[in-house]
Order: sequence, then structure tokens, then C-alpha cells
Amino acid sequence: MAEVRTVVAKTRIAFEGIFSIKEVRDLIMDWIFAKAYVPIEAKAQQVVKKDSKFFDYRLAPYKKLSDYAKCVVKIVISASNCKDVVVTVAGKKRKMQEGKVLVVVEGLLETDYESKWEHPWLYAIRVIAEKYILSPFVSHHEKYVESETNQIISEIRSYFNLQKKM
Repeated sequence: MAEVRTVVAKTRIAFEGIFSIKEVRDLIMDWIFAKAYVPIEAKAQQVVKKDSKFFDYRLAPYKKLSDYAKCVVKIVISASNCKDVVVTVAGKKRKMQEGKVLVVVEGLLETDYESKWEHPWLYAIRVIAEKYILSPFVSHHEKYVESETNQIISEIRSYFNLQKKM
């Protein structure tokens, strides 16, 4: 059974105003493909009501760091009370949304993801090996997960800061 360690706790990025849900999702997907992650989209939902829209995207891209560890960045995008608006940007009209959006990002390090050390006596050896032999490798992987997660968080915050200036 894989052991999952939370390296970066759930970070919430909230924004209220005019934004494009497509641009937010494209920004995240571009980052996923640029960093060579395997894109896993757990949920993609759009609910349209008479006067507003609701969006819910759940992504869990991962990247294998070694045969023993992989980096998983969980991203949840929830937008509520969205209304379509037409905005003129640089002389061009663009369809955007006005409402509230919440992006939650969490960085995880998953070890023994292929369950190779699942047998009871192998598990005991794994605990000892991880504590005394593999600890430098695991700490290196944790730093990598932290830097990757912080990078996507800063990119999302930058996008919303740009939207505030519009």
C-alpha cells in the first residue's frame, strides 16, 4: 500500500471579480504539460442555471520521481455564481465570467506507489531502510514536491493579480 505524505498543505486561493475559467484551466494544464506530468482529471463539472453557472474541476497530475516515489499535485477549481460578461481587452472583445473562484492546491509525495513493499516483513524492512538509508532521497523528493507546488501556486496567484488590474 502506498504511503502518502502531505508536503504542502492545502493552499486556498480565492478571487472574486472578472476572470476566465477557461484561462485558469488552460494555465494549469499548460503547467502540467510543460513540467511533463501525467494529467489526471478526476472530475470536470459545469452546472448551468437560469442566472448563473457553477464550475468544478478536480485535477491530480502526477510525475514519477523514481521507482519508489512520485509527486502528486492535487488541484481543485471551484467557481460559483458565475455570469458571462463581455470585456474589451486591448481593443478585442472577450467572453469572461464574473463571480467567485476558489483554487485549492495540495502537494503530496507518494512512496511505494507500486506496492512492492506490501508484504508484512518487507514493510518492516522498508521502514528501517526509509529511516536510515533512503532518508536523503526522500527529503530530496520532498523539496522537489514543495518547489513544484509552490510554483503552480505562484502562477495561479499571478493570473488573479493580473485580473485585479484589469
